[in-house]
Amino acid sequence: MATEERRAESHNGKVASGESWLGGEDFWRRFVDRAVLNLQGMPRRKGMTLSGGVSASRSGVLHDCRIQINRHSAGHDEQSKMGLWYSPGDHQIQCWYQNQRMKDVELKLYRHEVYAAVAGKPLSAEQFADQLVSWMLTQVSAK
Repeated sequence: MATEERRAESHNGKVASGESWLGGEDFWRRFVDRAVLNLQGMPRRKGMTLSGGVSASRSGVLHDCRIQINRHSAGHDEQSKMGLWYSPGDHQIQCWYQNQRMKDVELKLYRHEVYAAVAGKPLSAEQFADQLVSWMLTQVSAK
């Protein structure tokens, strides 16, 4: 492994050699696109209707993504809301669930790609979106 690669990977995923941290913006774009796709294909559940949406901004100094899943069933409505923020060039994504701060998701450089470090595992943008939307669905479906 080249010295520059080692330095980049050993610095919490942020490129330390003065190079631009361009992979984070591509990760963010792919994450948002996949979250939208996941909500378009939400599973049908017996006795309930699920709906949801994604609102995202990729401009300015702070990109944001808000994901909402709604469950409607006989006499009971439930919402699952997640807000995520990413500052281009940074190595983390801030997460809030139901207006409560969650642990930031670290972005790391792994084999020349940017991944989210979740529970010690590197997840691609698509895997991270899949896991997040799946978890949010369990929050409204379990009640």
